[in-house]
Amino acid sequence: MLCGTPLCRLGCELSKDGELWACYLEKAVAVHCGGWDQIDGGQCTHAWALLTGCKFQYTIRMDRSSGKYSCYGKFNPNENKWDPHGNSPHDGTNSWIWQMDWPAVGGGGDDKLDEEQLFERMCKWDDNNFILGAGTKAGSDFKDTNRNFFNGIVDGHAYSVLTVLNDVAGTDVDLVKMRNPHGRGEITTGKFDDDGPGWAEYPQIAAELQHLAADDGIFWLTKQEFFRYFETLFVCAKDMSEFLA
Repeated sequence: MLCGTPLCRLGCELSKDGELWACYLEKAVAVHCGGWDQIDGGQCTHAWALLTGCKFQYTIRMDRSSGKYSCYGKFNPNENKWDPHGNSPHDGTNSWIWQMDWPAVGGGGDDKLDEEQLFERMCKWDDNNFILGAGTKAGSDFKDTNRNFFNGIVDGHAYSVLTVLNDVAGTDVDLVKMRNPHGRGEITTGKFDDDGPGWAEYPQIAAELQHLAADDGIFWLTKQEFFRYFETLFVCAKDMSEFLA
């Protein structure tokens, strides 16, 4: 069987330099979960729990009526215990989440947070090497989000949050570094997109971040842009540096 054929992978492709580990991992997870159809779809937090063994997975959503954010997870307040974790994202219990306390790192508690408060916690989670992701509003990932037509960010899609920075280069500008897991597809109308005006306006930011335009699915958003396009934040509250040799 040749890796890279439909028999070996469902969605993951070889890297440009020929690395195969991601394809092998996808195939191993498919076998573990009971077939390719069992790993089609699902949420970031389910996959992270499966791959890291960490149960402290959080989904953060905005209440549109108040404009503030609440934290949800699989800790069942009715039974005072964590719900079981099924292998497949299609296991019915995996879709159940409850409102719960925020991660201890960053402040904990059960308060509703505004954008500024949530961004401060995002910075702390990033500093502690947590895995972060963000999801756009529901819809087809074949179409750009209709908030800003042809802006390059699509509906119904999860993106990686690579870095969260505040007051970059002493400019009072807050930025979030994102990656499209497809390895392509970036914002095209952002202040700090590959050719955005922000780089010329703030040369100190370009120097500090060593900005290089490339069609690699990686892009920067201002804090305001991030909250404009992404309605959901995903957090795996585990210091991933523990896995480093």
